[in-house]
Amino acid sequence: MSLDDDLRRVREKMAALPPRLDPQGRPSSEPVAWRPPCREAEAAAWEAEHGVALPADYRAFITRVAGSGDWPHCGLIGLDAADWDKIDTPDPAVPFPFSPASPLTPADETAYRGALRRGEADRGWIPLCTEGCGMDTVLVVTAVDPGTAGTVWYVDVAHDCGVLPMVHPATGAPLRFLEWFELCLDAQAAGEEEPCGSDLVPPGFLPW
Repeated sequence: MSLDDDLRRVREKMAALPPRLDPQGRPSSEPVAWRPPCREAEAAAWEAEHGVALPADYRAFITRVAGSGDWPHCGLIGLDAADWDKIDTPDPAVPFPFSPASPLTPADETAYRGALRRGEADRGWIPLCTEGCGMDTVLVVTAVDPGTAGTVWYVDVAHDCGVLPMVHPATGAPLRFLEWFELCLDAQAAGEEEPCGSDLVPPGFLPW
């Protein structure tokens, strides 16, 4: 399928999205609020300012479908600077040093703490959403490993989980933006909560 087909399918699922679930897992009376797409010129200006190219599927979504919204979790974070206040702002232009085969985990405590001190967890990505309490979903925009750019990761150094790749539960392949977003949509359509970041991380990488 083409990117146009993917966007069309996602739009249809967004339009059919049931009311959000409240903290007790019951349907809320409030629909999800989506903000208008950003202009092409705004996306291009952001790329020029930060010196990175946004992943194609994410760029198409924010310029053709919705710029941000108040879902999933605490809300889809847009490129607007005010949205970035929801999460610690990284430097997206400095290449992300990790890959799905070599994430940042606390398995080697010395290496883990050293990487955090050097700020290696806060580079090469933009925020997508936060679950709160330091548990965040991010999109890698530039990386040392070219194949890692465009993939979605779980960042939770607050609880010493690390910086971990998200993978598709059916295929085990690293998730890209539209794939991750569609998994969230499908869960809501099935009457379930959207998956937490840790739900989509390969279990072997989690410290518990």
